[in-house]
Amino acid sequence: QQADDEISTDDKDLKQYIKRIADHCSKEQDYLLADTPLKEAIFRVMLSEGNRPLNAEDISGVLTSKWAMTPFPRNTSPEVIQRLLPASSNYCISRVPDPEPETVPEPPAAEISSAMADAMPESSPSEERAGE
Repeated sequence: QQADDEISTDDKDLKQYIKRIADHCSKEQDYLLADTPLKEAIFRVMLSEGNRPLNAEDISGVLTSKWAMTPFPRNTSPEVIQRLLPASSNYCISRVPDPEPETVPEPPAAEISSAMADAMPESSPSEERAGE
């Protein structure tokens, strides 16, 4: 019964919701209150940034600026955020794979194949001088 009641959403719908949160909801005064649990706050920061990839420093910067003047300061350092990110799967937060380093193709090396080298007759030093 429950599966029948679930609303199916596709990527287009999700992107519209995220855009609405980023454009409107995140601007509301109560969107990111100082007593928001830290994992929830990380999730909300990511949504407010349009779900673009963010690193711990980016998230820390947003939280630090939002919560700088609160009566009960919290540790929102990049180190704390970094420790929480892997444990945030219930918020569907996942690591973005590091990009593959760009490799510059090396020019092909030239060498005589071993089969060709074996087939070449060995020349004596006197034969080499005679050909000069």
